[in-house]
Amino acid sequence: MRDPKCPLAGKNPSGPEIPDVFFGQTEVFFIFAPGPPPDRSYGGFFKFPFPPPSTLSNLNLAAMPKRIVGGHVAGGIRLCYTKGGDIRFVARIQHNDAATGKRRAIPRTLRTRRKAEKWLERKSDRLGLTKNLTWKHPTLAGVYVMALTQGKTTQFSKDHYPLLKEDTWFANFNPSAGAFYCRRSRKKDGKKRPTGMHRVILGHVDGPPPSRKHDPDHIGGSTTTLNNIRAPSGGSVDPQLNNLRWYVNSRNRKRYRTNTSGANGVSWDSRDDGWLARWYQGGKRQCESFAVRPRGNVDEAERQYRAAVAFRQARDVETGTQNGQRDA
Repeated sequence: MRDPKCPLAGKNPSGPEIPDVFFGQTEVFFIFAPGPPPDRSYGGFFKFPFPPPSTLSNLNLAAMPKRIVGGHVAGGIRLCYTKGGDIRFVARIQHNDAATGKRRAIPRTLRTRRKAEKWLERKSDRLGLTKNLTWKHPTLAGVYVMALTQGKTTQFSKDHYPLLKEDTWFANFNPSAGAFYCRRSRKKDGKKRPTGMHRVILGHVDGPPPSRKHDPDHIGGSTTTLNNIRAPSGGSVDPQLNNLRWYVNSRNRKRYRTNTSGANGVSWDSRDDGWLARWYQGGKRQCESFAVRPRGNVDEAERQYRAAVAFRQARDVETGTQNGQRDA
């Protein structure tokens, strides 16, 4: 049965041919900027080797060869029929036309679905609409790198790519942690709720958290929040690269901004005129007092402070956390 709504039924594809410079190449160049979104006016992907245009030299862009794995391509494909009853596939993509400032749809009719997918991939890339482009890490075996929003990238094991590729991931800044996290957004109970990639990967590999007090933890600290490598035994990634785990007290948490003592878990007790060391052990909050006697003695206060910090660090080693040993 013929589809009368097909805009190109019975017509030959028109328009200029798109150069074969996209996913089919093993080695390509991916042009991106570390801060704002990349300048996609040159397409973004080029055959290897690529001579960088002189107009890009003043933008400080980084060009590296990438082995592309996949990404979220814009547009869609629908089935239609020609006047003769032959099956055709119409690939259609929408974008904002820079010349007119209006939304423009670009259709293309092709004989096979595979050709339609390839055309859609190339066109999506040329228009800068491809999201979450993923490629193999150039030096770490079994590690994939995914492009996020705001010029950020995240790393994860290639074993988890089938788990992550169906969602659209973005970089989200957490002001309290002072770091970017990789998140997705899904509707639940009629509202969009974000979920971190680190939580998704840990739940898949290690199951749900052991208790309500356990949270996902990046072992490398707040500077590695976009490193979501979880390397289980027997996987394709070196276990030494593992950066995720469930943990009660986040091992790499910085000092709170309201901290005035200079050490985590140590505070001044005005009621007793001394230093108080607090920590969690066995699921309960513990404390130890280091009183300053005689009261108001500066030298004794400094000595008791050092004793409280050393005591807290000893409890950190005993319980497996290192908060007291970390600077801001």
